[in-house]
Amino acid sequence: MNLLAVLLGGGIGAASRYLLSRFVAEHSSAPIPLGTLAVNLIGSFLIGFFFQAFKESTARPAFRLFVTTGFLGGFTTFSTYALETINLAEEHEVGYTLLNLALHNGLGLISVIFGMASYSVLKSMISGAFHA
Repeated sequence: MNLLAVLLGGGIGAASRYLLSRFVAEHSSAPIPLGTLAVNLIGSFLIGFFFQAFKESTARPAFRLFVTTGFLGGFTTFSTYALETINLAEEHEVGYTLLNLALHNGLGLISVIFGMASYSVLKSMISGAFHA
């Protein structure tokens, strides 16, 4: 059951990544690959959010694997980020190479923290609404 959850989540995540990164690429003329940045930042936010949620939840292991290892693992992409960064460097785009590195790593970590905090705020808001 766990393997099936990862397989299904991964397929949905990879298809979602493809669609979102293509959409962003088609609507952007930025000198760095914004499609990859978008999926990695969204995925970083979501992993932080779900990490917090699953710490307090009774969600089944298969569902947790579907979301984290499956969907978010398929949605985000370290390998594409690494390749695109190398391509920028090979094109002698030192400034854009460093910008790509800084945005992915710096904003990725901030996105995880923001996702974790967002879950906590949302939980407090919902809890307060029911206890008012």
